[in-house]
Amino acid sequence: MPSRINKNIVTAGLVLLIVLGGLGIYYALKFRVGANEFAGMLQQGFDINSGTLVVKGAFKSEKNPEISKIRYIVNIIIDKDTKITRVEVVLPTPEELKKTNGFYDGSKLERRFSQGSLEILAQDLGGRARPVNIFVTAKGNIYGKDSFVASEIKYEISSR
Repeated sequence: MPSRINKNIVTAGLVLLIVLGGLGIYYALKFRVGANEFAGMLQQGFDINSGTLVVKGAFKSEKNPEISKIRYIVNIIIDKDTKITRVEVVLPTPEELKKTNGFYDGSKLERRFSQGSLEILAQDLGGRARPVNIFVTAKGNIYGKDSFVASEIKYEISSR
């Protein structure tokens, strides 16, 4: 009789562990933070041979907007499949700025989109005094990773 009670206790314990484990996995999958976008500013120069950008910024997620408050430094790897888009933001001329007392709405500035490449990116980033905004999309969840391959990169440079 005592061995039957021990078997029942062990069986109940195993069932409880399986149920708790299943609930833990369900919770982790349902409520995990996920992001496949990153936006920030270039931190260092770009070496065309390594194909890696060092960017300080934030992960972006519609489901978890609060994650964009935390800043990270990540290595963004550009491979042969990465699509690069160059966005040239046309700044107001000194004459236009005089008319507005030096103020302008950045969202209303003209933007010229063109296909980029590693070579164009290296030329654009070489010797720039102004910060370069980088917007990255990747396949899969990249949240919390310090290095990942970009499927698409958009970068903004300014001109007059």
